Amino acid sequence: MPSGTLGAAILASALIAALGAPYLAPQSPFAQDLIMRLRPPATHAPGGTYWLGTDGLGRDVLSRLVFGARASLIVAGLAVVFSGALGTAVGMVAGYYRGRIGAVLMRFVDTVLSIPFLLLAIAVVAVLGPSLLNTVLVLGLTRWPRYARVAFGQTLATRTREFVEAARALGSRDGRLMRRHVLPDVLPSAVVVATLEIGLMIVFEAALSFLGLGVQPPVPSWGSMLADGRNYLATAWWLATFPGLAIMLTVLGANLVGDAVRDRLDPRVR
Repeated sequence: MPSGTLGAAILASALIAALGAPYLAPQSPFAQDLIMRLRPPATHAPGGTYWLGTDGLGRDVLSRLVFGARASLIVAGLAVVFSGALGTAVGMVAGYYRGRIGAVLMRFVDTVLSIPFLLLAIAVVAVLGPSLLNTVLVLGLTRWPRYARVAFGQTLATRTREFVEAARALGSRDGRLMRRHVLPDVLPSAVVVATLEIGLMIVFEAALSFLGLGVQPPVPSWGSMLADGRNYLATAWWLATFPGLAIMLTVLGANLVGDAVRDRLDPRVR
């Protein structure tokens, strides 16, 4: 099986779990039963079978894992779209106009790249407060410079090509030139970056939730499940193991898909 197909199958499974969580989860991810707390995997009970065990509040780990896919994929998807749109726009403007405008914009990109991710995340969360939307903003505001650099270089190479010069000679304005002639050349490179960024966004979302800066309880999140499980590593190994495996497999699938898309769209790899 090609690696890209395997990655797509893994991502599709995670997406199906996220979209069909209310139907696939055997129990409510919020239902607590202190009598059933910290039960190992495959525990049978009158209310059903806990295939992946229960956590410290007696909640079904499998149900929370399935619902946790929603938070990870929603945050990763929205953050990639936000950062990709912002970074591509900034890079295209800087590359098209060059000169003082391009220099100022690209120095700003370098400044953002110099700020540590966690420092910026803590600053934004301290101002806006932790939530799913603010997690998307944090990730988008920290990852857009990568798209800007790619778009900047591609725009510099495209703006002097013959078909762009011909359109300019025919009276096309700058906005139309960038939208109709430059953007189609920049978009494939931006898509390659986006596919490779999805895995990083999932890891970053889990890291923020692990630190308490991302999706807030009681909403299930793989990162917060890891944070809860670290206190029971010696007595309840399943609490941290299964969320960790979910993150690992989903990121692996995203990276395999990203490599396949890069091989298909990036001419430098051919």
